[in-house]
Amino acid sequence: MKKTSTKILLSGTALAVLLAFAPANEAKSDGLFGDMMQGPHDWRGLYVGGQVGYAKGDADTAFQLTGPPFTFFELEPEGVTGGGHIGYNWQVDDIVFGVVSDANFTDLDDSENVVIFGTRSDTDFAASLRIKMGITVDRALFYVTGGGAVAATEHSLGVAVLFDSKKRWLAGYTVGAGVEYAFNDWLSGFVDYRWTDLGDESMPQSAFVPRSVDLNYHQVQA
Repeated sequence: MKKTSTKILLSGTALAVLLAFAPANEAKSDGLFGDMMQGPHDWRGLYVGGQVGYAKGDADTAFQLTGPPFTFFELEPEGVTGGGHIGYNWQVDDIVFGVVSDANFTDLDDSENVVIFGTRSDTDFAASLRIKMGITVDRALFYVTGGGAVAATEHSLGVAVLFDSKKRWLAGYTVGAGVEYAFNDWLSGFVDYRWTDLGDESMPQSAFVPRSVDLNYHQVQA
């Protein structure tokens, strides 16, 4: 009986020593929300991908024929978006932070006609450069993001038989949040929402009408 107890004690001691000196990657437990054996998913490094989505917003146009008051058109451009993105992540335990840039071809447009007046807003390209910060829970990454945004737009205005069109690059900001899930070590998918505000842009006076455009939009992409 004594010999048996001694063998059990020695075996238990040996197992404890082996576990204590096991490699760190064999028993990783970093992070508040990571799996006790595997730890949080590793999001570090460079990544590239693509996205597709839908956007809808407001493009309020104000124009003046001869003097006050201004006339307003409240357009609601909407359409699909699609493009690519590239980013880089750093990670400390469960906290992930990085930078990401995306570029999208868009089909956001709307028009309105009232009697002899008509206006149209088109946005066919948009891009952003953002910071991204989140927390990883198992293989899911919950994040917020924000930064600068630009868009290539065209605003057209017609009065009777006169027509004028202005193309402009608008600049503003974008903010949002989303979730990304790692299917394995090299493939992940995401869904996020962003609000983009490209400000109030005054157009140089054309041949017949000075005007300003206030453009902003919501977008969901995956």
